[in-house]
Amino acid sequence: IERTLIMKKTLSFCFLLLTFVTMNAQSFQQNIKRDYIAYTQFVIEKKFDQALEYTDPRIFEFYSREQFKSAMEAIFATEGLELKLTLPNSFKIGEIKNIDKIDYVKMNVVSFYEMKIAEIDFDNADEETLKYVLTALEEQYGDGNVVFDKETQFFKITDNSEVVGSSLDNKMTWKFLVIDPNLKSILGKIIPKEVLN
Repeated sequence: IERTLIMKKTLSFCFLLLTFVTMNAQSFQQNIKRDYIAYTQFVIEKKFDQALEYTDPRIFEFYSREQFKSAMEAIFATEGLELKLTLPNSFKIGEIKNIDKIDYVKMNVVSFYEMKIAEIDFDNADEETLKYVLTALEEQYGDGNVVFDKETQFFKITDNSEVVGSSLDNKMTWKFLVIDPNLKSILGKIIPKEVLN
């Protein structure tokens, strides 16, 4: 009987520990999603100052906050370009790595958006023009991730982004950097190689 009690206590403790670990994992994943969705929502609403609050501030040692804001504004202000952004469709969140008292996580975020190039009338443009634009977009977003909708004249894009989140407050709040191949040398000075690679 005593042995059975010990077994029951041990199993109860293991169950509680497992529940705590699972809840903790779900909690940090919810925090990551919450903050990344908030960041995206601010971008959609063109509230760039608020969006930049969710950007890892260490990037501002290489590019000023104002440069980032101007670049974001320029994308939306490009004449003849119409963008329809949406909130992320799915997240694949990796394992947390604690390095130098900072929690890091690498994740894959899938988003859908639409883009219209108003200055090109694709109804009357030749096949080569459409093929050229499709090829250019697929080079950026990957084969099969860009579809042209002839009826609406919008390019429908599936964006698979690799993103690194970092937290300084025990996984409660998160700041993000999208892993842009053009910025890898700078990102390597901010994000540890164990996370980046």
